[in-house]
Amino acid sequence: MEVDKKNGKKKYILGIEGSANKLGISIINEDMNILVNMRRTYISEIGCGFIPREISAHHKYYIIDMIKSCLKKVNIKISDITLICYTKGPGIGSALYIGYNIAKILYSYFNIPVVGVNHCIAHIEMGIFITKLYNPIVLYVSGSNTQIIYYNDHKKKYEIIGETLDIAIGNVIDRSARILKISNAPSPGYNVELLARKKYLLNIMKRNNNKNKNNITKEQEMKDNDFNPNELNDEQINDNKKMEDFTELLFFPYTIKGMDISFSGYDFYITKYFSKYMNKKSKTLNKLEKQTTNQGCNEKRKDNQYDNKIKCNQKKQQQEKEKDTYSNINKKCKIENVSQQTIESNQNNNNMYNQNKLGKETFKNIEPLKDNYKNDYVKVKEDIRDNHNGTVQNINDDNNSSNNYQKSNKLFYVAGLKGNSYYEDNIIFESEHKENYGENDEYIDDNCSIETASDFYEKSVNEEGEGEEDVIDLTEEEKRKIQICYSLQHHIFSMLIEITERAIAFTNSKEVIIVGGVGCNLFLQNMMKKMAKQKNIKIGFMDHSYCVDNGAMIAYTGYLEYLHAKNKDIYNFNNITIHQRYRTDDVFVTWK
Repeated sequence: MEVDKKNGKKKYILGIEGSANKLGISIINEDMNILVNMRRTYISEIGCGFIPREISAHHKYYIIDMIKSCLKKVNIKISDITLICYTKGPGIGSALYIGYNIAKILYSYFNIPVVGVNHCIAHIEMGIFITKLYNPIVLYVSGSNTQIIYYNDHKKKYEIIGETLDIAIGNVIDRSARILKISNAPSPGYNVELLARKKYLLNIMKRNNNKNKNNITKEQEMKDNDFNPNELNDEQINDNKKMEDFTELLFFPYTIKGMDISFSGYDFYITKYFSKYMNKKSKTLNKLEKQTTNQGCNEKRKDNQYDNKIKCNQKKQQQEKEKDTYSNINKKCKIENVSQQTIESNQNNNNMYNQNKLGKETFKNIEPLKDNYKNDYVKVKEDIRDNHNGTVQNINDDNNSSNNYQKSNKLFYVAGLKGNSYYEDNIIFESEHKENYGENDEYIDDNCSIETASDFYEKSVNEEGEGEEDVIDLTEEEKRKIQICYSLQHHIFSMLIEITERAIAFTNSKEVIIVGGVGCNLFLQNMMKKMAKQKNIKIGFMDHSYCVDNGAMIAYTGYLEYLHAKNKDIYNFNNITIHQRYRTDDVFVTWK
């Protein structure tokens, strides 16, 4: 059944994205206009990663309601959908399985053609569609991928000319957030970025304190910005030493091989820098106590070895005597013991039967365990809501409909979900007046990017010192987190800029685009813009609405593939599959 045969009707394409902890549903029309784009994110506990069974339970519960709400907003029925696009891979198997099953069910009931889309290709095509670049180098950075990609027109494929040798950059950021006990709402990478921004506030506060204490005039400041250490008092020197501990750039590995990159060793250094606040002192004391107790026990054992041997011999003699006495009694009472055992076994069987009856009746009334981490996730900052326009919904909340689902459905009870769901209603970025950096040597400021003339984080703080109160209230542990997050971003993003420069020299390209969830990081965008200004190239950015996993990119890419397919009969029930290791260079690009 082909889309083209439905003449006289508008064409609507349904996109289903569920490769990881994000579930995205979107509907676009035949003119490539995004009508609806919804997304839900499963937020795990602080210090925990994403468990596949919890993600699949989250997606299974919300996917039907999200599809219904999307259809209501567009005012259409499911029978009006002309094409269904779902994520075929790569991704977590249990998460991919939910979208795969929904696609099969809709095909079997409504006979709608289904297209399986490569997740990586969808990110690339969506970025090219939004930024309107022709053939750029793609820096694909996400939680499970770190790749430098270039389109080969001869092979009709996207070639990976550089990638990570061990783990992805998003995985490094997520692991660091777990070690530092940073919240996962709405995402650990965004919270790491917020902490890194405060590093500039520490520098500004340090500079302003020196200015106020020494009463330096503006004329002297224009001549020489450096301060003489002899003019400072002892208190000022001690304050500066404390601030220098948190403003210095920490060391992290910097490993590049050609255009490949490696992030091994970052967990070790983060735990090393943060070990003071991880309660390791108590662990060492416990180890010492155990060693001392073990030494005392060993000495006692050496002294009492002879006594223990004597006691063992005495016990053996007593056991032999008891066996002789009870053997004669057991011979006489064999028949009586057998009769008693049969009576007791019948009574036990009756009791078990009654217990099973009660268990079946009372199983429905079993309530799941209460979540002790509600308060940690409900407290979401205003800046997160302003930037992401989403709300955090507690899965175990009594007022939420999901709680009734947990009581009635065994899946949620067995899964034991303790996290939350972050909901974004309609994430559509208006890119009509957007221009890429490098066109006419100007860039229009929007929600996607920042200026290159001045540092973004220092620009947000006024000269009067607004924002310093937040820094004064921080503890040493929080300041150490800020220092680690800033140093981490500085190292990993510097490596990305270097391999991007090498890819530009290798391909002689004049365009670069950043896609993936990490691509919406403003710190990375600022560094990339400075490099683009030196190289005189164009840079394309997107915000979190399209950088992060969403259903619109799946619908758009699947529709492109379907339109340019020679044989449309292959998109049937038998070809609906999933592939967890579906690489970018395995896809034959027919639409270019």
